[in-house]
Amino acid sequence: MSIELIVLNADKFVKEINDYIDGSGVKLIFHSDYTFEFKHRTCLFTNDAMIPSKMLQKKVKELFKQFFTGYLPHFNNVGNTFWPELESRFIVNVYDNKRHVHRYKVLSTTSSLDSPLSKEVLALFGYKHSSECKVIQFERCTGGNATMLKTIEPSMFNALMEDSENFTVEYNPQIDKSFKLVSERDLDAELDEELNAAIS
Repeated sequence: MSIELIVLNADKFVKEINDYIDGSGVKLIFHSDYTFEFKHRTCLFTNDAMIPSKMLQKKVKELFKQFFTGYLPHFNNVGNTFWPELESRFIVNVYDNKRHVHRYKVLSTTSSLDSPLSKEVLALFGYKHSSECKVIQFERCTGGNATMLKTIEPSMFNALMEDSENFTVEYNPQIDKSFKLVSERDLDAELDEELNAAIS
């Protein structure tokens, strides 16, 4: 871990988060052991378990990438304390069993394993059960490159690398041989339409 990078940007990061949660009665503190912790602003409460919402955790991750390049926040079991850990990236290709398409995303993780964890892959693609998809292939992304995606346009690759939570690259060999960039928002709307049509 580059302690210099963490120390250099910790105050700016804490200020951004505290501005974001201003008025909540909670503040973020940076400790000398390089951990960050959510605490009550006053000592009137004894419950220290300040558990951030999913939305706040997403904001923490977003700002973490901005201030601590190459690191991700690793949360404790409660979720009120986190610390920087080196980021690993995998390009993951899954086959969607319902839609019959190959889907590609970039998984950012703090795991040091040689393969991505199944639960992380499911969460990344928005699946609830492993029966909804099959992992076809994965590749560790080193130096911002991945041989698995050399055939797609640079703009699509960049969208995946920068914002894989909101974008997916899809490929359907039964319809055509080209890749397409899909916004998660558009995909959600498409699935809602299919569901409404099935109900009607």
